[in-house]
Amino acid sequence: MELERQIVAQRAASQQTAIVEAQEELASAQGASARIQTQMLSTRQEATQFNARFNEYKARQDELGELETAYRDAVQRRAKLEASERARTPTTTVLEAATTPHQAWHPLYWRDTALAIGGSLALALLLMWLVELLNRPESQPA
Repeated sequence: MELERQIVAQRAASQQTAIVEAQEELASAQGASARIQTQMLSTRQEATQFNARFNEYKARQDELGELETAYRDAVQRRAKLEASERARTPTTTVLEAATTPHQAWHPLYWRDTALAIGGSLALALLLMWLVELLNRPESQPA
């Protein structure tokens, strides 16, 4: 009987030790579970933030594509306008470079005055000759 009591006591002690170990493992597992859930929550938040940033990136990338398309269209329109302007403007060719004058240009008043007076005198003489020619008395036959 003493042996049976020792066996029962040993079993009870073993069971108690097993229960304590199981409780420790349960507490450890619950702690690990809590840590994993915390990590999952933070990972979900990070994934949500990443997804939001990624969606913003995609939206900006789409906007950039639209802006690049608009820029290319504007460059093409500008090139067409410049080409049409060039086609309308006359082309000029510089034959030789301009020379710098030795003195400032001014009208030659004395020369122009002399030409005007000479021309007037010549015209007056021509008109007088014409008047004399037309007003000449008729000659009488003798």
